[in-house]
Amino acid sequence: MKKLLAILLALTMIFAFAACGSTPSEEDVRGEQNVNTTQANEPAEDATNAISGDTMDTPAGDVIDTPTEETTEAEFSLGAVEGLNYENKFIGIGCNLPADWTFYTDEQIRELNNIATDYIGEDFKEAIANATIVYDMYAHSNDQLKNVNINLEKIDPVTLAMVDLADINKQNESLFKQTFENMGYTNITLEHSSVMIEDETFNCMKTTAEINGIAMYQYLISTKCNGYIANIGITCFGTNQLDDILSYFYLIK
Repeated sequence: MKKLLAILLALTMIFAFAACGSTPSEEDVRGEQNVNTTQANEPAEDATNAISGDTMDTPAGDVIDTPTEETTEAEFSLGAVEGLNYENKFIGIGCNLPADWTFYTDEQIRELNNIATDYIGEDFKEAIANATIVYDMYAHSNDQLKNVNINLEKIDPVTLAMVDLADINKQNESLFKQTFENMGYTNITLEHSSVMIEDETFNCMKTTAEINGIAMYQYLISTKCNGYIANIGITCFGTNQLDDILSYFYLIK
């Protein structure tokens, strides 16, 4: 399970490290998930292997764009899931998933972030708020062929104002490609582009590749929000359903 999870989540972590040229800290709540070392010497598993997950009924997290000049940092908070609907007002986006999808539980999100399960209430909020990088939401289709996940990286306001997300993607294209290759992917194609969520435009790295003869398609969407860079990873295997999955997301007005 951990091997496949790394394959599905690692690419969203690359952007976070690349954004400010940082490396993982031992104090990061998410733990040691540096994609430069994870899976580099291990064969990739079949992408259709299952990751089990229960319906999530409390916090997770997501994203909305803010002006580059924005330096005001709002109070950090995670999103919330009710049934198959997720909303995070801090980053201004919601996601309404179909009946054949499953959100990760609170416990599974804590495991992604390496937070002990006995952290509850204010202790949990403090641990999340003090983390440099944190996974905020993960969900997958029940056939295991589609998934979405979000992480947030805390950036100081001055650095955040200077960051150009599209330029970072272009400068780190070789890192993206090398990481895919380390995971066992072949025929890798990267495209720097943008996508729309309702009437907002978001920076996006579009990727196609193959693993074990199975086609993989991915959107890595990034945006600035309230003192953070938020990354949304959308991945599907077999057939390209990225735009269908993207349509599940909406802006919180």
